[in-house]
Amino acid sequence: MPLDLEGGSHAGPLFIAQIKRPAKKDLHKSGWARRRIDHQAAPPWADTEEVAAIYRECKRMNKRDGPKSWAVDHIVPLNHPTVCGLHIGVNLQIISYNENQLKSNNWWPDMWMVQCEFNFGE
Repeated sequence: MPLDLEGGSHAGPLFIAQIKRPAKKDLHKSGWARRRIDHQAAPPWADTEEVAAIYRECKRMNKRDGPKSWAVDHIVPLNHPTVCGLHIGVNLQIISYNENQLKSNNWWPDMWMVQCEFNFGE
């Protein structure tokens, strides 16, 4: 069928929309997917009441200071190429939301990789 540029029938769309990458906020897990990750990282001996108390305190602080003021952070990340933290009370801390976003998954106290010297092939 010939292409008619005068408004009649045409062969189809000239441009096909490309699939766009999801927005960055959509890449982060939230809701049930995030709770599943936390549950899998919690050992059977973990004190679930201690963990729940930390999340309740964070929620209380957010009600006081406004939404997204505070966040519960895993000191040692749950998912990282070199370490695997646990979802337990001693690995949780409440820090500012912005600080948590900056920290992301790339830092924990006393990063052992920074302090190690690797001597391969000697």
